[in-house]
Amino acid sequence: MKYRLNQVKGGLKFMKFFGTLAKKGKFYKEIDDILELVKDNPQIGNRIQYERIPKCYIAAYGIPNLFRVEISRGWRLVYSFTGKPDQRTVYVLEIFDHKDYEKRFGY
Repeated sequence: MKYRLNQVKGGLKFMKFFGTLAKKGKFYKEIDDILELVKDNPQIGNRIQYERIPKCYIAAYGIPNLFRVEISRGWRLVYSFTGKPDQRTVYVLEIFDHKDYEKRFGY
Protein backbone atom coordinates (compact mmCIF):
# COMPACT_ATOMS: atom_id res chain seq x y z
CA MET A 1 0.00 0.00 0.00
CA LYS A 2 1.33 3.43 -0.92
CA TYR A 3 0.92 6.25 1.57
CA ARG A 4 0.51 9.93 0.94
CA LEU A 5 2.62 11.92 3.36
CA ASN A 6 2.38 15.49 4.46
CA GLN A 7 6.03 15.61 5.33
CA VAL A 8 9.12 13.97 6.70
CA LYS A 9 10.40 15.75 9.77
CA GLY A 10 13.83 15.39 11.31
CA GLY A 11 14.66 15.44 14.98
CA LEU A 12 17.26 17.93 16.19
CA LYS A 13 20.10 15.37 16.39
CA PHE A 14 19.35 14.05 12.92
CA MET A 15 19.04 17.51 11.37
CA LYS A 16 22.32 18.67 12.92
CA PHE A 17 24.14 15.65 11.51
CA PHE A 18 22.45 15.73 8.10
CA GLY A 19 23.17 19.45 7.79
CA THR A 20 26.91 18.85 8.16
CA LEU A 21 27.10 16.50 5.17
CA ALA A 22 28.18 17.73 1.76
CA LYS A 23 25.03 17.87 -0.36
CA LYS A 24 26.86 16.37 -3.34
CA GLY A 25 28.46 13.64 -1.23
CA LYS A 26 27.71 9.95 -1.56
CA PHE A 27 26.56 9.53 2.07
CA TYR A 28 24.19 12.52 1.83
CA LYS A 29 22.69 11.07 -1.35
CA GLU A 30 22.28 7.65 0.24
CA ILE A 31 20.42 9.12 3.23
CA ASP A 32 18.31 11.35 0.99
CA ASP A 33 17.36 8.31 -1.13
CA ILE A 34 16.35 6.41 2.00
CA LEU A 35 14.17 9.33 3.11
CA GLU A 36 12.39 9.19 -0.26
CA LEU A 37 11.81 5.43 0.16
CA VAL A 38 10.43 6.00 3.66
CA LYS A 39 8.10 8.65 2.24
CA ASP A 40 6.68 6.12 -0.20
CA ASN A 41 6.41 3.34 2.38
CA PRO A 42 6.94 4.18 6.07
CA GLN A 43 7.11 0.49 6.96
CA ILE A 44 10.14 -0.17 4.75
CA GLY A 45 12.48 -0.32 7.75
CA ASN A 46 12.79 -3.04 10.35
CA ARG A 47 10.21 -2.57 13.08
CA ILE A 48 11.69 -2.45 16.58
CA GLN A 49 9.63 -4.23 19.23
CA TYR A 50 7.94 -1.75 21.55
CA GLU A 51 9.71 -3.23 24.60
CA ARG A 52 13.07 -2.48 22.94
CA ILE A 53 12.33 1.17 22.13
CA PRO A 54 14.66 3.29 24.30
CA LYS A 55 12.72 4.96 27.12
CA CYS A 56 14.27 8.30 26.20
CA TYR A 57 12.38 8.20 22.87
CA ILE A 58 9.08 7.37 24.53
CA ALA A 59 9.57 10.11 27.14
CA ALA A 60 10.68 12.76 24.63
CA TYR A 61 8.43 11.96 21.68
CA GLY A 62 5.66 9.68 22.97
CA ILE A 63 6.17 7.51 19.89
CA PRO A 64 3.88 4.54 19.19
CA ASN A 65 6.42 2.73 16.95
CA LEU A 66 10.03 2.77 15.89
CA PHE A 67 11.74 1.55 12.74
CA ARG A 68 15.38 1.13 11.76
CA VAL A 69 17.00 1.32 8.34
CA GLU A 70 20.55 0.07 7.92
CA ILE A 71 22.82 2.32 5.90
CA SER A 72 26.27 1.64 4.49
CA ARG A 73 29.32 1.57 6.73
CA GLY A 74 27.26 0.17 9.64
CA TRP A 75 25.15 3.30 10.14
CA ARG A 76 21.52 3.13 11.28
CA LEU A 77 18.67 5.61 10.83
CA VAL A 78 15.73 5.36 13.27
CA TYR A 79 12.31 6.86 12.68
CA SER A 80 8.69 6.72 13.76
CA PHE A 81 5.48 7.58 11.95
CA THR A 82 2.00 8.70 12.88
CA GLY A 83 -1.21 9.58 11.12
CA LYS A 84 -4.09 8.03 9.26
CA PRO A 85 -3.61 5.06 6.90
CA ASP A 86 -3.82 7.32 3.83
CA GLN A 87 -1.74 10.18 5.24
CA ARG A 88 1.37 9.62 7.36
CA THR A 89 4.05 11.84 8.83
CA VAL A 90 7.50 10.34 9.36
CA TYR A 91 9.74 11.62 12.17
CA VAL A 92 13.42 10.79 11.72
CA LEU A 93 14.81 10.74 15.25
CA GLU A 94 18.50 9.94 14.91
CA ILE A 95 21.23 8.49 12.77
CA PHE A 96 24.05 6.52 14.38
CA ASP A 97 27.19 4.62 13.63
CA HIS A 98 27.08 1.00 14.80
CA LYS A 99 28.80 1.70 18.15
CA ASP A 100 26.45 4.53 19.15
CA TYR A 101 23.41 2.56 17.98
CA GLU A 102 24.35 -0.36 20.24
CA LYS A 103 24.92 2.03 23.13
CA ARG A 104 21.52 3.74 22.65
CA PHE A 105 19.69 0.42 22.47
CA GLY A 106 21.68 -1.22 25.29
CA TYR A 107 23.26 -4.02 23.26
